[in-house]
Order: sequence, then structure tokens, then C-alpha cells
Amino acid sequence: MRQWKRSVVVGAASIFFMAGLASAQSPSAQSPQSTPKMGCQKNFASMDKDGDGAVTREEFMAAPHRGDNPEEIFKARDTNGNGKLTEDEFCSGKGMGYGGKGKGATP
Repeated sequence: MRQWKRSVVVGAASIFFMAGLASAQSPSAQSPQSTPKMGCQKNFASMDKDGDGAVTREEFMAAPHRGDNPEEIFKARDTNGNGKLTEDEFCSGKGMGYGGKGKGATP
């Protein structure tokens, strides 16, 4: 009886271990934010014309926008009020971007 219990416990532990390995390696285990964030990073890089790591108000306003009021989006995302958006501010979704989708939304 004791051997049977040990076999069940070892078998169950093996199943959980294998399931953990499988889920850690699957593409669906990645953060759901990784894909939208990637698009946001590309948008940021395309707006940062001088490559200084920040999008100025002028750079932001020169880009095409799908939202109703890019000025308001810029102000909302410029959380420190310095007139420039870092990549984190740009991708934060504070201004809710296009269609109010929030994080990762295209401005």
C-alpha cells in the first residue's frame, strides 16, 4: 500500500512538472502586452525623428493621428510635463490614444 501511494505522488508531481515546462515554453505564455507594446515601440521610433530617445510635441504633432485630438493625447501622456514623451510615457496609454484602447493603442 505504501509503495502505491509513493507511486501516485511521484506520478502526480511529474505531471505537474511537465505541465509547467510546457506552459513556460509556449508562445501563449508571453505577456499579453508584448505584442501591442511592440507596435507602440515602432510608432515611437518612427516619431522620434532626431533619435534622441524622446518625442517632442512638434514631432508628435507632425505625425498622422487617428485620434480626435492629438494635442490632448500628448498632454495626457506627458506625465512629467516637460514637453517630451519618453517611450514609457508614449506607450503608457494615459491619453487613451485611438479609440480609448489604452495601453499600446496607436495615437
